[in-house]
Amino acid sequence: MDLRRIAAFVIAVVPLATVAALGGGTPASAAIGCDGGLRSTARYWASIDDFTTPTTETWIDGTSFNKVELRYNGDADCAWGLYNGGRKASVYVEFWENGMLSRYDRQDGSKSAYTGVWPIGRNEYIRACAQDAARIYCTKWLRGR
Repeated sequence: MDLRRIAAFVIAVVPLATVAALGGGTPASAAIGCDGGLRSTARYWASIDDFTTPTTETWIDGTSFNKVELRYNGDADCAWGLYNGGRKASVYVEFWENGMLSRYDRQDGSKSAYTGVWPIGRNEYIRACAQDAARIYCTKWLRGR
């Protein structure tokens, strides 16, 4: 049994089957949801271009251009962080909720990395951050609906 093939099938086919079962009028993103910080959901939405980028932070470090983005899917009210750059960096998302700051789903040391997808509650704020060596770069906060 090849687990990679099974995983690829689940990632590629199950979301489409879910949408088909719910009917043609239901947005794919609403059918998938964003519970649990799944990275496969971020990969899927990126592959079908079903997101916006409400806030981005860029910086140049030497000759390297670097960018951290907060990506957002409005149908499901979910967001995730993405880092791309010339240097290795960690990417993570931060939530501000009920007067507390918390971090979720940190992905370490890569030139291209993304977090899992997280729901945004009504009075919650989220931002994406990248940590390059001892410096941290963050996007602006996005408030949930």
